[in-house]
Amino acid sequence: DETYLKTLIKDYDILTDDILNKDIKYPLEGYLYPETYYITSEEADIDEITRTLLDTTQSKMSPYLSSIKKAGYSVHEFLTLSSIVECESLFDKDKPIIAGVFINRLNSGMKLQSDITVNYALNKTGVNVTYKQLEVDSKYNTYKYAGLPVGPVSNVCVDTMKAVLNYTKSDYYYFFACEDGTVIYSKTIKEHEAAVEKNRWY
Repeated sequence: DETYLKTLIKDYDILTDDILNKDIKYPLEGYLYPETYYITSEEADIDEITRTLLDTTQSKMSPYLSSIKKAGYSVHEFLTLSSIVECESLFDKDKPIIAGVFINRLNSGMKLQSDITVNYALNKTGVNVTYKQLEVDSKYNTYKYAGLPVGPVSNVCVDTMKAVLNYTKSDYYYFFACEDGTVIYSKTIKEHEAAVEKNRWY
């Protein structure tokens, strides 16, 4: 509940009042580091488990907090952007490039238009998103609302964080993932539409 979240906010540098936004589906989404955990206490409660995960996230993020601030992001914004890159990238080599694509869109005022965020709003997975689904009225829907969504859409590994901080600068504004995971990058919507038409697999 909100009282518990406020207690956590006091105890962790990485947590702020951003997680109290009523439009956020799961307040700690993005803040629970994806890892294998061994809980040794026989009577571990949800608070102990939550704090174990938050401790790991804080430890993993601490070396990058100054770089995150220098890049102009709050921790919440950074984890939100990184979570999209996490879900949109099948291979590590693509993460810096895909991060650059989304940063190009943000910097130009273009909507992020990430299917991942629409799926999150709809509590679904997969790659196929219908035009009707793109209309869902959610602050996670980056087709409907400009800028970053209201919060992270997944938890984020440190390799993705580093990819976002060290993103590849390019003129790309679009990308399409083929069935084998190969990513085709495009500079214009015309190039992108041609790539999708040629390689669509779903």
